[in-house]
Amino acid sequence: MNISEISLRVKRFAIFLAILILLILSLAWFLGAFKRVDLKMDQQPEIIMAGQWLHTSYREILDYTESQLFPMVNNDSPNVTGVCGLYFDNPKLVVADSLEAFVGVMLTDSSSIPEGLIYRRVLSGPALHGRFERSPIIGQFKIYPAAGRWLEQRGMSVAGPVLEIYHRQESHKWVDYYFPVEHHED
Repeated sequence: MNISEISLRVKRFAIFLAILILLILSLAWFLGAFKRVDLKMDQQPEIIMAGQWLHTSYREILDYTESQLFPMVNNDSPNVTGVCGLYFDNPKLVVADSLEAFVGVMLTDSSSIPEGLIYRRVLSGPALHGRFERSPIIGQFKIYPAAGRWLEQRGMSVAGPVLEIYHRQESHKWVDYYFPVEHHED
């Protein structure tokens, strides 16, 4: 192999590597990895929900919402208004398949709970609110650490399960995150 062949191979590899890096960065951009996280104090909404307990990975919970819960919303059921989840663990701080969550559909009232689901009421209260557009998988890596830093800087902590409300409108998806808060007296 002569020097010109080696040089040509190095150039081809460099071009391939540059294209691969651009594709990875483009995908990360599309999924929202570079989006800024905005957090503010707000009121967690009161929600009537019907769902089930899951003890699994965040990815599997999202797959469950896609395959089992969003079809209930899309079937134009007048009582079902959306999909949400209560997370009792921080997805970043537990073993991947050990996340405890209560995930289900939001209802207009408790008169007609879908078969096989358990009733639960989420109470309103002060909460740190963040919104993440695009991929919820990326959102968990952006929102949870940002919320932890925000609360720590203000002497606050999470006072209960984190409420995630999943929204879809045609090709536009986003998640609203509500971290119920409590103040610490120092």
